[in-house]
Amino acid sequence: MWKEYTTTADSIALVTNLTSLFKATPEQCKGAEVHYVNEDQPLPELHSLAALVHKRREPYAFENEFRLLYQLPPSESIYLDCAEDYFRLIPADPGILVHQVIFHPGASPEFKARVRADVANAGLDIPGNDSRFASL
Repeated sequence: MWKEYTTTADSIALVTNLTSLFKATPEQCKGAEVHYVNEDQPLPELHSLAALVHKRREPYAFENEFRLLYQLPPSESIYLDCAEDYFRLIPADPGILVHQVIFHPGASPEFKARVRADVANAGLDIPGNDSRFASL
């Protein structure tokens, strides 16, 4: 997936699992697998939560995607005309969430050193390893 999601060899992938994903994020976060449908099958209406977990088969089926959805508590609201409501950040504890940093097969030694230093400076004990895939 490197060539699908990166434009430079100085890139990383983060490894986690579902248990850690839910432990590291607020309880309002819910997970859902994406179900890929054929082009001739209808997609749910956009106002339905089901629309967030469906996607047409081509060209995205290779992703085998899992989505994390943040369900607003009753005390919160979103206003479409309010700039602060766009691109909200969801808190996550990286020490729980990230199990491993995987470096792109072509990542430079300088980039790897910088990432490892950033992880250490954040007080995290997360291993950084080379990708097992030797080529792109």
